[in-house]
Amino acid sequence: MSRLEPNVSGELDTGYSNNHHGLVARAIERYTPVMSSDHWAAIGGFVKEAVRSFNPKTVSVARAYLAAASTFVHWTWQTAGLDIDAGVFTHHNVARFVNQVMSSKSDWYQYHTAQRLNRLVTHLTGRKTSQLDGPDSRAAHPYSQEELLEFRSSAVRRSNAARRGNARVLLGLGAGAGLSAAEIALAKVGDVRAEARDLQVNVRGRHPRLVPVRLEWQETLRLGLNDRTEDDWAFAGYRIPQYPARVIHQFHLDDRTESTPQPTRLRATWLVQLLQTGAPINVVLNLAGLAEAVSLSPYIKALPPTSPGDYRDTITGRVVRP
Repeated sequence: MSRLEPNVSGELDTGYSNNHHGLVARAIERYTPVMSSDHWAAIGGFVKEAVRSFNPKTVSVARAYLAAASTFVHWTWQTAGLDIDAGVFTHHNVARFVNQVMSSKSDWYQYHTAQRLNRLVTHLTGRKTSQLDGPDSRAAHPYSQEELLEFRSSAVRRSNAARRGNARVLLGLGAGAGLSAAEIALAKVGDVRAEARDLQVNVRGRHPRLVPVRLEWQETLRLGLNDRTEDDWAFAGYRIPQYPARVIHQFHLDDRTESTPQPTRLRATWLVQLLQTGAPINVVLNLAGLAEAVSLSPYIKALPPTSPGDYRDTITGRVVRP
């Protein structure tokens, strides 16, 4: 008898796809994580059976669940000392795993891992959990210069021209012009125009505006858009009409060999840098597509500490900013 007996009828939302079922089945069967071959031999069949029974619809979704489940089951077996059976899939064990093993990962990585594992728990046991809250959207987390340098290097290392182009466009529009994920997904090649010596982006969406691209990202963006027509999507890929920004998430799922930056954090990086220039608040709001100054609070909190003494001449009027 199988060690896994799903108790939930129906199917959870496991992704979007036109992929043939055989491709998903082969991806599950051939999956091998980075761990001892002896350990994978012990838990691999159980992990694959769990994910297979969940019936993921795409290869990328299957791999995402396999990655989460294999790490989780390995931890329950090797560290928590539990048997390799469906009893390990509890919401309590998932919470312990995320807190103990994933603490060094980003908030969003922890959130998505917990979300996938809890869906497997519900699927295999019928026990539901309350909707998980994502990381605090009010907290801005800009990238460091070291992280941005790694993303720039990662873009060069991508396995083909299309992926290299997308990685560069993501950086150029996110860190270079502060576009949101939805705005990046809506951008066309022709929306990026040369103006004098610089590039400007004609932003589409709910907050249309014209944004100059930061100097250090202009060449990256040019390379990302190279040799494509004006009507092409700037960030290439299939879009779901109801959720066009998913094309960026899919890019991350399809190429896990390299680090993919989060559009939210790229935008936060751009906004914090813009605030550091001393640009007037009304200009910052206009360029960011924001209506209220209170929206800048998370980014102001992320500014590096400064002393009023550093700005004494500005405060007293000896130096007047333009």
